[in-house]
Amino acid sequence: MTVAQALGGEAFYNADTQEVTVVTWKNVPAKAKKPANQQKSLTISKDTHPDVIVADPRGGWMVDVAKYLQLWGIPKENILYYVHPETKQGGLLVRGFEGAEGSTFMMMYTGEKFVWFAGPGKSSDTEWSWGNYDPGQGNSLGNSIYSDGPTGDLIAALIGSPMHTSFKSGTLTLNKR
Repeated sequence: MTVAQALGGEAFYNADTQEVTVVTWKNVPAKAKKPANQQKSLTISKDTHPDVIVADPRGGWMVDVAKYLQLWGIPKENILYYVHPETKQGGLLVRGFEGAEGSTFMMMYTGEKFVWFAGPGKSSDTEWSWGNYDPGQGNSLGNSIYSDGPTGDLIAALIGSPMHTSFKSGTLTLNKR
């Protein structure tokens, strides 16, 4: 699985069948051009971006990671979301910016508490786990991956700078340290 991730593929293991499924783009997109005026911080709230910050069915709020990445300048075509049809395990694969350390590829999987980097390691495992909401299971949130704190680890790798994350009462703020 590590090899698949290093080459830009998401790897999903089905314990029942003992099979590994690798998912990638048909044509891997080039790294995105980093915006010349890359923002150093971004604050959004459930009121300013109701399509990005949504109510968590378990209580509180969560961030649609793919939509949030687009706010930082990652093109939609550089974000691949996949849900394994049998295991319902979800994953998000991101092709990052040119020149940002660790941004070759980044993977986030549902149920895990960190971001995998195809490069130098992974983020800390002290954050909340990912949530996966599949419309096939009757949830209206749609086919995306949602998170909170680990989003800061992902953005930090994308722009090549440590970030401070604050997510309180439906307001998410990321600032460069």
